[in-house]
Amino acid sequence: MRINKEPLVPYFLGIAPSKYVKLFFFSTLIIPIWFWWAEYHNYSIEQVNTFLPFIYIPLSVGLLIIPILYTIHFVFYRGGSNRSGLFAQISLKNNLEYLKYQGIIISDLREVVSIYPFFNTFFGLDKPSQDYIIQKSSEPEFYMFDYGYPVYSRSLTYTFYKTVFVTNFDGLELPHFQLKPAGFLDFIFRRNLKNNLPKSYLSKLDGYCFWYDEKETSIDDVVKVIPSEVFSLLQQHKGLIVEHFSNHLVVNFNNCRIPSYNLSRFFDLGVSIKKSFLSLR
Repeated sequence: MRINKEPLVPYFLGIAPSKYVKLFFFSTLIIPIWFWWAEYHNYSIEQVNTFLPFIYIPLSVGLLIIPILYTIHFVFYRGGSNRSGLFAQISLKNNLEYLKYQGIIISDLREVVSIYPFFNTFFGLDKPSQDYIIQKSSEPEFYMFDYGYPVYSRSLTYTFYKTVFVTNFDGLELPHFQLKPAGFLDFIFRRNLKNNLPKSYLSKLDGYCFWYDEKETSIDDVVKVIPSEVFSLLQQHKGLIVEHFSNHLVVNFNNCRIPSYNLSRFFDLGVSIKKSFLSLR
């Protein structure tokens, strides 16, 4: 079978557009830190004025680049597409239920999301969502939808969306684990445990963070329940996240909503990962 190697999500220079926004706002922290440093060391006004252009110019350029990136992102990946219609087409093609919905996450998943650990796929206060593909006629149940998490500021609220594929594995008793691209917060809040894996897996996790509950599960038990195909898929699909919490397996891409024209491919990927876990029963 021919493998489509075209990336599922749009990244610019290896970074999702939404992450550029986060990097920009993190970089603005340089300004108050610099003023505190200048005051602490009694810098003169001339020294302060000399350094200010080195801060303002990069930040101004960044402020211009972000809307340009999002414009490109919209024109090439989102513009002119009937996203809800494509969700409905995938549902019809696979004889599944389609729910055209926009609002707080549906009741079937509300409890799952509410107890989901922080700094993982589901976070945010209101947890909005839209466009559901639902399979409840046989086990395991699964859902594919766009999940939004709001980011608040004093003057406005912006909602970032990501497309997620969620499978209810209540009967499999899988351990808690997470495979995701390594990020700055991972080094602060969570220890990367991929060195606990057999050496044959390490080359497949370059740039990735691996976590499991060391207190509840041994590494041998974790390796037994994660199909080898999943590690191969991490190499093929940049930004892919696979994690299991609250008896639900969640597949998505790091900080990205899947472009409309790739929704069918993402659905196939989610189904493929679901089947790979079921094959180990």
